[in-house]
Amino acid sequence: MAHGPNRYINMAAKTKTAKKATPKRTQKKKAKRYSDGKKAKIIAFVNQVNSSKGRGGVTAAVKKFGASPLSISNWIKGASGSKPGPKKGKGKTAKSGGVWEKLVAPRAEIDHFEKGLEIRREKFNKLKKSL
Repeated sequence: MAHGPNRYINMAAKTKTAKKATPKRTQKKKAKRYSDGKKAKIIAFVNQVNSSKGRGGVTAAVKKFGASPLSISNWIKGASGSKPGPKKGKGKTAKSGGVWEKLVAPRAEIDHFEKGLEIRREKFNKLKKSL
């Protein structure tokens, strides 16, 4: 290392000529596509968690399946009929519209049975506590 006034000139020259690291460009994420079967599986999981815990099904599904919470919410709304399904005449979505309509009735039936099961579990727990 040089001593004297020249050492500061050399240090300044080194810092000015050093190249700055350029950040790498990140690629945009490609949107995931989910089949109707996978959507139905995720919706069933959400409903199961919600029926057992009361809430938190979407969050649990996001952690388990990696889908977007907004997507899952839209699928649930679409399956329950509160939001219009896919628009007709746009490629694959026109064909899958009938599948969602077919899922609504079984989903309602499952919800009905789960409510009955929940009532029976509550009765069971009350009887168990009375022992």
